[in-house]
Amino acid sequence: MENCTDVGTGYNLGYATAGEWLEYTVNVTTAGKYNLVLRAACNGDARTVDIQANGVTVAPNVAIPNTTGWQIWQDVTVKDVTLTAGIQVIRVTIGATDYVNLNYMTFAPASTPPTVSISAPVANAEFTTNQKITITATAASATGTIASVKFYAGTTLLNTDESAPYSYEWSGMAVGSYSITAVATDNSGATTTSTAVAVKVNAAPLSIKLKAGWNLIGCPIDGSTNIETALASIWSNVLVVKNMEAFYDKSQATMFNTLLKLDWGKGYLVKVNAACELTWK
Repeated sequence: MENCTDVGTGYNLGYATAGEWLEYTVNVTTAGKYNLVLRAACNGDARTVDIQANGVTVAPNVAIPNTTGWQIWQDVTVKDVTLTAGIQVIRVTIGATDYVNLNYMTFAPASTPPTVSISAPVANAEFTTNQKITITATAASATGTIASVKFYAGTTLLNTDESAPYSYEWSGMAVGSYSITAVATDNSGATTTSTAVAVKVNAAPLSIKLKAGWNLIGCPIDGSTNIETALASIWSNVLVVKNMEAFYDKSQATMFNTLLKLDWGKGYLVKVNAACELTWK
């Protein structure tokens, strides 16, 4: 042991030769990964130390840099050293080359990546192009704070939210299928990507405002569609539907009606009993 001129003064280990060791009894309150910092000084190259916990090497051959002086001190950091919980013995052993000066060592919990998950929308939800998709996420950090949450559709960045609650209203989507993810970043720069949520965006239904009385409409539905199905959104208001070839009059028995289906691209006269909005589906 010798007097130490490092910040804080006190004493340091000096003149330690190859194979010599020291042991410390410690109480690890929480099992996990820790960042080890050795405060070392060395006037030479190729110095190393080994760290063991209860006889198991947890940090082998830790390289000690040449600090160019026996009292020129430098932090040597070893990340992600795994320690179990409870009372245990930490052994520090000098490597194959003589002489390493050690002042102290510290263990701090390693940074744990943040957690993030999408709470809305639900997987496989379907929307139309005229709707808004509200995307919400929950994010947390066990060892720091959340700096931001970014929302993506595939590889396209939709929005960055820097404060909870983390959400975004997405609008103006094109027809298609999308994979939505959220990426959380903590104050240390660690990131985590959520499980992807698949959604589908369909074309918005066409709507036409009709006035009370007669209206001329064209059918945009592919193929041939049952008249009640095609006009389902206004069927309670419909009185008569006709074209140059056939008609459907709700006031008479169905057997007397000759217009039972609407065909794509054809025009029809529709009489309704009140102003209403026809939505083609």
